[in-house]
Amino acid sequence: MAFGKGPSDWCLQHTLLAGLPRGSALRALAKVSANRKLRLRCERSMPFELVSDFVGPFMRLWDAEVAVSVSDYDPSLVGALGRGRGEEDVLLLWIDWRLHRAMAPEHAARWVIDLVAAGRGAGGHGVPVLINDWPQGGTAGVPDSWVAALDAALEERSRSLADCHLVRLEHLRKEECPAFFDPRNDEVAHYPFSQAATVHIARHLGAQMLPALVTPRLKVVAVDLDHTLYEGVLGEDGPGGVRAGPGHQALQRQLLLLKEAGVILALCSRNERADVERLFAQRKEFVLSLDDFAAVRVDWGSKPDNLLSIAAQLNLHPSAILFVDDNPAELAREAEGAPEVELVLADPSGEGTAAILSRHPGLFRLRADTSSALRTQDLQANQQREQLRAAAADPAGYLARLGMVVDLFENYAGHASRIHELSNKTNQFNLCLARLTEQDVARLLGPRNFTLSVALRDELADSGVVAVLAFEMSAGRARLVEFLMSCRALGRDVEAVAFSWALGRLSQLGCEHLEIQAREGPRNQPALEFLHRFVPNGEREVPLARLREAAGRAVQRHPAEIRVHQ
Repeated sequence: MAFGKGPSDWCLQHTLLAGLPRGSALRALAKVSANRKLRLRCERSMPFELVSDFVGPFMRLWDAEVAVSVSDYDPSLVGALGRGRGEEDVLLLWIDWRLHRAMAPEHAARWVIDLVAAGRGAGGHGVPVLINDWPQGGTAGVPDSWVAALDAALEERSRSLADCHLVRLEHLRKEECPAFFDPRNDEVAHYPFSQAATVHIARHLGAQMLPALVTPRLKVVAVDLDHTLYEGVLGEDGPGGVRAGPGHQALQRQLLLLKEAGVILALCSRNERADVERLFAQRKEFVLSLDDFAAVRVDWGSKPDNLLSIAAQLNLHPSAILFVDDNPAELAREAEGAPEVELVLADPSGEGTAAILSRHPGLFRLRADTSSALRTQDLQANQQREQLRAAAADPAGYLARLGMVVDLFENYAGHASRIHELSNKTNQFNLCLARLTEQDVARLLGPRNFTLSVALRDELADSGVVAVLAFEMSAGRARLVEFLMSCRALGRDVEAVAFSWALGRLSQLGCEHLEIQAREGPRNQPALEFLHRFVPNGEREVPLARLREAAGRAVQRHPAEIRVHQ
């Protein structure tokens, strides 16, 4: 059984995420075998064993375990990118930046980023790299101004290098962590951090950064209302009688932060809809409004059925949903009736729930979500689109009523982050399941390749960049290595429009044959069915002219306005 489906798991969630556990409590946890295996190689100039000893318990939260290999101490990190290549999934450069204080901060940041780039070679390929910055406030002989300048330079330079991310120790120091530094540890082991800070760092790696690098992220947080978003029972206490204490306000603020970071919010509660509408209308001190929720299921039906209904409405697989409820019996029913949904037992005060959601695996973002501002509005507009579909005389009339504009961008580097984001979170309409790294995206946007990013808007909402087709090209042949579309954009046949246009462009570029790298996964049946429309016999290599003709016939009457950006 996956983690999070029983009382012992919910208790462990609270132990590991609601507060900062003690090192002794982590050591007491029995080791368990996990389904996911991760290899982390650490090149270092200060001890990492103290951190790595505590990472494993946090990885249990996402059914994973880690094997850590640690280098000898080497402040120069000479050969760090070459050692062990191919034997790790993630590389961590664990640097005692005090050893480099004689350098200007900008030069120190450039040194390590250039080291990573040189190690990857001309092709720019390599595993994801993590580099720690440095915390202020506890390093004798190293001014905070130098540390601040170093951290800013690392932040700027790491953004320019694909699959390179910072372990932000300064951010962790600013969070509620007692005594981040410990001079005794520094004197004995040349390791300046306290045990509390060490646990904090291990949790950040094991519960946030590592799952963000290697697993699909959670897309929806669905919450109950009574004794979850506030204290009390709405049906008994009324909209004015339920109590929202400081912990509940913190929970609502955390949910709003998640929404701003691109997570979709949903309500799933057994209450009267009219009572819920009055609650949000009357309680002006609530941080959240009803409009912040892209999907609302407030009725007396079963919560497992309603969670599956939310997944269907959002065109998502149920495994993309995290559900928060205060009732263990309800969560047990969810575990049985909607087993793929992830579960969190709410703290009635709200404070623990807020902390858990701030650290839960699958919710951490390594980079800013470029489409978060559009997502909820677009999903809410989908309900209006369904009403238009139901009222239309035929599908063509429905599509014409939408007033769609499709913008096509050829090899546009400005969409690199969004392309990487879509490749790693799209599951249903994902034909190739390539799971592109940032380095892969940079290569596919470069010369001798053809990548089409597709933006969509209609009269109801701007959907932003919703689809990607990426082709490798050589000697009259093209190979489709990525074809995906955001699930919220399905139902308007824009995938066929983009596919047809891309095939025409390949023909203009001199391609005569197309190899299709389709892969069958557990959830991508919609993409495979789309391909079957045009390649019914399942061939891997197809004459481009034949495929272009079939796709052209399918979209010749599509009403969307197409705008091309080359």
